[in-house]
Amino acid sequence: MPQPSLADLTAAAARAEEPGFTPESPIRLGGVDPLGLRQINFDLMDQVFPGLNNVARHIRPFVVVAWACRRAEQLARDRGVDRVPLDDLLDFANRIELIYAWSQILRNPDVELPGRRFLAHLLHVDRWIFGGPKWKKLCNVRRDSTALTAAITYGPGLKALGWVTPHAKYPRLLFATEDANPALIAFEAVIADRLNHPAFSQFGAVEVKTSEARAWSESWALESPTDAEKRVMASMLLGTRAPPSRRNGCALMIAAVNFTGTTDTGAVRAAMAGTPSGFVPSSDLQGTLKAWRRVQVRQLFRLSLEAFFYWIFLEIGGGTRSTETLVNAFLAQAALRPGYPSGAPSFR
Repeated sequence: MPQPSLADLTAAAARAEEPGFTPESPIRLGGVDPLGLRQINFDLMDQVFPGLNNVARHIRPFVVVAWACRRAEQLARDRGVDRVPLDDLLDFANRIELIYAWSQILRNPDVELPGRRFLAHLLHVDRWIFGGPKWKKLCNVRRDSTALTAAITYGPGLKALGWVTPHAKYPRLLFATEDANPALIAFEAVIADRLNHPAFSQFGAVEVKTSEARAWSESWALESPTDAEKRVMASMLLGTRAPPSRRNGCALMIAAVNFTGTTDTGAVRAAMAGTPSGFVPSSDLQGTLKAWRRVQVRQLFRLSLEAFFYWIFLEIGGGTRSTETLVNAFLAQAALRPGYPSGAPSFR
């Protein structure tokens, strides 16, 4: 059943003549947005860094996906497009992406890639067959969650920054853009040693040994993009085709780096929030500074509420507790400092 819109809820409230009870909500474990607060954060973030999220923080995954799309297109053209099913093109891109993630997890189990825990079982196999029911199931499970093209990982940035563009009729089929080509050419030179391997040169089921994935891991390491990849990403982030809000957001970030004298993420983020850091950007970036502060305050608000929500679940422990006992337990655990008001409500 679809969720009611705000207009539906407003109309229902206007029609109501007395209090009522809402239908019981189904309880589902998991999820990334238990309180429904994420979209507001996204909307605020788009005022500063549109097209990005807090997962898409490395250059190389953008390049890997775009190159896989370009390689699939090249192989299809060599064979004749009419003879290559759509599923083969998608399957090839999925394969390259997973081989990359697998190799990086073998290199560093704590690598900053989505799905490293989900793919941890690949650390304990001798080989993996990219084909058949197990492979299809893995692709389907990853598609909307841990894949690099998922909407909660690198998917939005891949399109918004201009690395890939979707097919007009089949939106899941992506094509690398002309703007990405300099980065993809440099990247292909890095991985030239494996281009003749079946996994990189043909459609259909192929087998990759763990020893091969491990041997490939260092040359295309997450932390080692080429200069060409860096230049293309810089152009996409803050070049003339980038939206003004993102250009200003990047300018604010660069100004904060110059102010702090470091590229440490925590120090730069703190400076970008302005007071009390002492960082005062130029007048043309004052609006961006205020927008960034709103993002930070809203994110803190969201994280605080979700942490409190989680704490309540732990305290209840599957049973029931009154609001008064929960408040008292929270205040007792908060270890308030002497002289500060507790804010405890009065229950009558």
